[in-house]
Amino acid sequence: MRQLFAKAPEDGEAVKFAAMDLLFGCMKFPYTCAVDSEIHNKNWNFSVLQDGVKRISQCETTEEVLTCMFNLFGTLIKQNTEGSDERNQKLVQSILSYIEKNFATDISMDDLTEKFHVSRTYISRLLKKYAGKSFLEYLTDVRFKHVEKLIADDRYKQYEIAEMVGYKDFGYYIKVFKKRYGITPNEFRKHI
Repeated sequence: MRQLFAKAPEDGEAVKFAAMDLLFGCMKFPYTCAVDSEIHNKNWNFSVLQDGVKRISQCETTEEVLTCMFNLFGTLIKQNTEGSDERNQKLVQSILSYIEKNFATDISMDDLTEKFHVSRTYISRLLKKYAGKSFLEYLTDVRFKHVEKLIADDRYKQYEIAEMVGYKDFGYYIKVFKKRYGITPNEFRKHI
């Protein structure tokens, strides 16, 4: 904040509108993200904006404007982080649901980052915290839940099952299967 207004004159009149514009932008950003991602904070308080504009307009010096902005941003940060655990849980549920609906495609972390507008690191952290698994672990679990049903059905060849659950590389499917169950898919079918 101090860097933004480092070259501003000491007289607060010159920076009031820039400070108000910055406040508007900062109020708009989290609200737009909440609407875009369908995560809504019921406690969103727009009085911060009204109060902020009033308080900024009453400042006389640039230093007073900066002090006012620090206080307003502190309020915004507090407001935006309240209920973050609930928002994160909803986001994880949406991610897990997306994986379950799209497990048979060539789904990747990049697909999730594009769909949910968050970084790979953030998705990984959330999945570990709330689902107890990485993206790949969860995807593999979902795929093999379907693999077990398809093997028990006994209508499909193993390469067909591999493709049906999203494994384009049959050799990789066999490798993952053996690592997971300790036996080949055909041996698994005999034990059912």
